Amino acid sequence: FLPSSNLEAVRQAFSQLMQGDLKQMERYENDIKTASGELRFIAWHNSLLTDDAGKIIGTISAGIDITDHKQAEAELCESEELLSQITETIEDVFWITDWADQRTLFASQAYERIWDRSLQDLYADARNWADAIHPEDRKRAWEVFEQLGEGDSYDEEYRIVRPDGSMRWIRDRGFPVRDVNGSVYRVAGIAQDITERRQAEAELRESEGRIRALLKGAFEGIAISEKGRILECNRAFADIFGYALDEIVELSAADLTTPKSAQKVAQRIASGDETAYEVVGLRKDGTTFDLELLGRNCLYRGRVARITAMRDVTESKRAEEALRESEERLDLAVRGTSDGMWDWGLESGEVYWSPRLKELLGYGEDEVEADYGRFVAFMHPEDRAGTLEALRLHMEENQTFDCEFQMRMKSGEYRWFQSRGEALRDDNGKPYRMAGSIRDIADRKQAEEENRRLQENLRQAQKMEAVGQLAAGVAHEFNNILVGVRSNAEFLLRTSKDLIPDELERPLKDIERSGARAFDLTQQLLSFARKKSPNLAVFDVNRVVTSIETMLQRFIGTNITLETQLSPDPVTVHADEAEIEQALMNLVMNARDAMPERGTLTIRTRIVSLEEDEVPRDCQAGRFVQLSVADDGCGMLPETVERIFEPFFTTKPVGSGTGLGLSTVYSDIAKSDGFVSVESREGSGTVVYVHLPQSQGSVADERAETERSPSNSSGGGETILVCDDDQIVLGSVMALLKSVGYSVIGATCASEA
Repeated sequence: FLPSSNLEAVRQAFSQLMQGDLKQMERYENDIKTASGELRFIAWHNSLLTDDAGKIIGTISAGIDITDHKQAEAELCESEELLSQITETIEDVFWITDWADQRTLFASQAYERIWDRSLQDLYADARNWADAIHPEDRKRAWEVFEQLGEGDSYDEEYRIVRPDGSMRWIRDRGFPVRDVNGSVYRVAGIAQDITERRQAEAELRESEGRIRALLKGAFEGIAISEKGRILECNRAFADIFGYALDEIVELSAADLTTPKSAQKVAQRIASGDETAYEVVGLRKDGTTFDLELLGRNCLYRGRVARITAMRDVTESKRAEEALRESEERLDLAVRGTSDGMWDWGLESGEVYWSPRLKELLGYGEDEVEADYGRFVAFMHPEDRAGTLEALRLHMEENQTFDCEFQMRMKSGEYRWFQSRGEALRDDNGKPYRMAGSIRDIADRKQAEEENRRLQENLRQAQKMEAVGQLAAGVAHEFNNILVGVRSNAEFLLRTSKDLIPDELERPLKDIERSGARAFDLTQQLLSFARKKSPNLAVFDVNRVVTSIETMLQRFIGTNITLETQLSPDPVTVHADEAEIEQALMNLVMNARDAMPERGTLTIRTRIVSLEEDEVPRDCQAGRFVQLSVADDGCGMLPETVERIFEPFFTTKPVGSGTGLGLSTVYSDIAKSDGFVSVESREGSGTVVYVHLPQSQGSVADERAETERSPSNSSGGGETILVCDDDQIVLGSVMALLKSVGYSVIGATCASEA
């Protein structure tokens, strides 16, 4: 009954037993052949028979048929091997925990790869699993885990922290296992590393900016197949293809993939390839989708089979395509705009500058590295604090970020820019990224400054017009008073010395001089008020300077050196020569007052060509005659320069100036389509520039020199009619005329005259 294959082994075993080796042979197993020829496995229990002398004379053996037990053991080993291969094949962590004592009974090898911790430590203390959960997620994860005790399953996502400090996202599903009494005694589950899916979702969310679509992944499906036909699978596998569990069993790769993909699957199975690959899946409803497969050969119930893990990667593919399209759209938008674009990762500190932004700053694509510190360093020091404060308010209080500031160009000059930006915030409102644009607004700033200057000029003109109207009225009334004073003073001075005491002659002359000064003031007021029509003619400014040069030297005194630097070419203008002469005298007097002790006063003429950006808006560009008066005196502060053309504004002591000199110069030059500008710095002197359009006309005959005859002309009995409504003016003029030999008739109105 012993098969020939083990006959010799059994003989040796019994020989050993007869030699008294009962310890080794007390229990022995071998197979036997029954009468029907069937092989059965027998477990023998052996004992020795001895005579009275203790000599071994035989054995007693009792055999038990353990064939079924051996088959069960083989199937168990095969099942355990299959489970081991399954858990090693899938990329997720399969785990089993004893619910009563919270002890880990089993965890797949993927635990060490994902958690970066040893299985040995987990088996030693199951709390290592919970300790690895991120502190912010630990309480929530533990609460859902405790639901298993009530018979509820869970599906939760949380973060774990690996020993090196890196973080991974985990999706964990747990299921209660009940005993015959319905009580939970074990818990099983699958933990999936979804970090890449989370990162893909974050990248898509950041790329779209405001698109909050999350890329959802699916759990892996697992199937055991033989020659391409499904023998067994999990529910996730059936769900992927849209079948019920009982429907999908016995289907083949040809039923679940497109024809081309079915050939690819068959080739992989035939070659035993165990690397991941992609095919096109075919659902029950006929729709197709992208599928990733990873298969390995295994033993299943004693047969060579193949275990395959798979996942639907359709959403991942779509996310990659959406990300690519979004990046293409963003790239087109960045390249198509005239503005520069910037993107700042607040957590990483990385900063992106578009090529256009670098171009705005004068740099080439590879000439400057983008970073936050460089961006701040490029800002003008005066604008830096305000811009950073606006940035802080946007981050902390969500105020609008829209700033204007100057930035340093590659050339070193500063230029005005406007920047707008918006921060992207997480679910807690914390900003994690900020993007925006930057625009060159130098031209706009220049236009705004020009507009401000024009508005200021308009206000100045309106103010001067109002003051001029007031000055005209005052001058007219004051002139009437002066006529009485000067006429009576001159009348008394013409009276015979026998009738006027000598001691009164000096006071009368003082009255006459004071009256003359007051008369000059009224003429300035009238000229400022534009009551006098200009006597326009073409003349050479050089001649005006040379004609009064001697007089100007007397006015400024011997302690000041007068220098003239006149253009060698004619500097002809079309203007009122008397007004230009008066303007020159006013400028010289102001220069003299700025040098009370000593100094040099320079008068210069030349021809200049000015562009549109060098002349006021109300003047035309072209060739100008420039008349300048420079001194090396005390100079002026900027705030003083801004006001020097205002009527009645003066820096001189009370009683030493009227404040009408420069305002009259400004008005007279403007009437001739010219303009006046000033350069001055405290302690470094002042230069006043008068610009008049150059004239190409012929120079008029020089003015005849008027002889200043003394006031001693007398009449020969001629009759003069004097008409004035002011009795004092009428009386004083009539008396003066009569004193020099005229016959005078007086009238106070037109009808009387």
